[in-house]
Amino acid sequence: MMQQETRTFKQAVVEQLFTEHLSKLPNPPKPVQFLKDLQAVDALIAKEREGDYEFAHLSFQEYLAAARVKETKDDAVFLQALNDSENLSWWAETMRLYAAQTDASRLVDAVVQEPALEKILLAWNFCREGRVGVLQKQSLLDLIDEPLKILEPADFQYAQDSQPRYFKLAHYLQTEQWQAADRETYEVMKRIMGGWLLQEIKDFPCPDLSVIDQLWLKHSQGKFGFSVQKQIWVEVGGKLDYGKDRQAAKDTFEALYLEVNWSTIRYELTSPRGHLPCVAEPGFYGYGGGRGGEIWLMWGGEGAFDYIYWVSILFSRIQACRL
Repeated sequence: MMQQETRTFKQAVVEQLFTEHLSKLPNPPKPVQFLKDLQAVDALIAKEREGDYEFAHLSFQEYLAAARVKETKDDAVFLQALNDSENLSWWAETMRLYAAQTDASRLVDAVVQEPALEKILLAWNFCREGRVGVLQKQSLLDLIDEPLKILEPADFQYAQDSQPRYFKLAHYLQTEQWQAADRETYEVMKRIMGGWLLQEIKDFPCPDLSVIDQLWLKHSQGKFGFSVQKQIWVEVGGKLDYGKDRQAAKDTFEALYLEVNWSTIRYELTSPRGHLPCVAEPGFYGYGGGRGGEIWLMWGGEGAFDYIYWVSILFSRIQACRL
């Protein structure tokens, strides 16, 4: 069923299989009764047509598939899925469940030999949840750390110790997937802070801010990054501590907005200095409105002043972190 990518099956198809396995139990139930028992605990759903069933929860089907592969010691179906990007997502959870039950070194080996972003992240999950050989795990760690090697030693060590927090961001920047990197910057910062309140950005950890900034800075040859934007903020007359003077912060933001040309977001290395990251959250209302206005962040409900003020606080934090 997993290979056919379906949750539905016919009673006649599984009766023989059930009979074979149920016969190993003391006082085995009849296959039909067994199906009814599964329905009673909400594991199966009877379809409208007589004799048709489907798993009520895909996770139950995935668990059974993982257990079956472990029992037969035949992980060829997983190795095939790792080389099929279209089907990888269908098999991912089953492979995770399998890795939690048995040694997944062969799967990690396969990923290391033909690495790709989603496969590497999946293999890292295998290492966290199951048993993986020392050599295989080290080979995977080397892959995950590779896009971080552009960092200075202190930043590299911190990012390495925090893995896989920065792998996706570093990968996107290394491969010049600027829009994906922008989105991942938002996700990383949100996970670190747990939200977007002003106090949280005031207390944003300097080591994390440095890693994020340096990844952008180095992969863009010094063109993009929070520290670049902070410098432009100062160049257009901005201060790094406006206190409660939000109008002054708004005036400076408007000058920054024009300088980096945020009226039209372009995810290209040819964009103006300081254009990225804009950390846009799709669906949030940004300064100026419209698609081009989806810049930076809007987290509360108090209007543009709050989110502009958030920017000034971020730059103040960057200064405090000596970036």
